[in-house]
Amino acid sequence: MHGPAQTIATTPCAVVEVFGDDRFEFLQGQFSNDLRGHGPWVRYGLWLDRKGKVVADSQVLFTGDDRVLLLSDFSPARTILDRLEPFVIADDVTFEDRTGVWACRTVFGPGAGAVLTQLGWPDPPPGELAEAAGGWCFRGRRTGDGVSFLYSLSGGAGEDWWRRAVDEGLLLEAGEEDVIRARWAAGVPAVPLEIGPGDLPQEGGLVPAAVSLTKGCYQGQEVMARLHSLGRERRGLYHVAADWIPKDLPLKLEADGREAGWWRSALAGEGGAEGVALLRHDAVRAHPRLEASGGLVAVRGRFGAREEVS
Repeated sequence: MHGPAQTIATTPCAVVEVFGDDRFEFLQGQFSNDLRGHGPWVRYGLWLDRKGKVVADSQVLFTGDDRVLLLSDFSPARTILDRLEPFVIADDVTFEDRTGVWACRTVFGPGAGAVLTQLGWPDPPPGELAEAAGGWCFRGRRTGDGVSFLYSLSGGAGEDWWRRAVDEGLLLEAGEEDVIRARWAAGVPAVPLEIGPGDLPQEGGLVPAAVSLTKGCYQGQEVMARLHSLGRERRGLYHVAADWIPKDLPLKLEADGREAGWWRSALAGEGGAEGVALLRHDAVRAHPRLEASGGLVAVRGRFGAREEVS
């Protein structure tokens, strides 16, 4: 992505606060990534079912003051809670849905680091949390590799501070299409929109970034280990485009009358639409143009990669 640093305000789809003396041990046994480490920190990972399929995702934030937050841009809080609550038996763990109490600002683009330095705001490396103005800065996933600032609507910097930065020309206010394109370019799938129930993390390119292959047992771990030993997955995410606009998604794509996969997300333009599809690799190798109910769909390349499908 080219151009000056941009910013966008978003409301997370889920912010769940976790309490109790057993919270870390419990989460470690459910979360796909390793939560060990000294705080403050942030870890991205998945909530899998027993077959290793993706239920939801979260960034787990440990602020260092005993506060643990489960944050997700696209997975609903209710989905996360429905996945976790049945596994609480004798554990000292409770959850509180705080969605709507917290808001988020993300700064992204090639000049983001320089602008944050100019503004005196942290630019933390991946995996680290930095406190700022009553909130927390970390590498978010909404734009691929932007810096997100999570703050409470009842205190902290709020929107006024960021609005001044935009008014002074230090940041450009981004639109949702800018954010989606930045995320696509970085190869970061939206869970569960682009990778979700029925799909494996490997198919979304989420291993090893979101899945630990070395930590102990967690829900879906045996499947992850078995798939890792087998090697390459049969399906994956691809960029697709058409000179028409699909009416409803997901949309089945076919090759020679056989299902090749599903078009999951799209952006519409004057000349048609482009988006992300989960496809069989063998179908793409044999058919770089697939069939759908609305017409032909061109496969442009692997999700997040620059190379074209030949």
